[in-house]
Amino acid sequence: MGPFWAQIWVFCSRDVHSLIVRHFNRDMPTPYPDATFHTVNIKKFAEDVKAATNGGLTIKIHSAGSLFKHKQIKKAVRSGQVPIGEFFKGLLANENPVCAIIPYLVKVLDTQCSRSTIKSTKMTR
Repeated sequence: MGPFWAQIWVFCSRDVHSLIVRHFNRDMPTPYPDATFHTVNIKKFAEDVKAATNGGLTIKIHSAGSLFKHKQIKKAVRSGQVPIGEFFKGLLANENPVCAIIPYLVKVLDTQCSRSTIKSTKMTR
């Protein structure tokens, strides 16, 4: 192996090492305030990711539209301004009409499931 290949090897191994050792910090916008269950779940997700990566990946939550407003989050993720974000699935309705009916479908299914659960559950002490 000549000196040229040795230089490439050192350069590549140095870059791979920096990728392995580097700690990544990522921003995640969410339109919901801190007290809502959406943001509480996202914060738990961020804690789980940090624990699973031994602190190698940290997700900073920007709640209540502090980083991007609700309708801008999808565009920010697509353009690469942020790697991850949460937004209402209905905002995708102009791309796929199914996304517009999902909230209503979930509401109907939830109502039907809770009614059948109530009927089939017996109260015991």
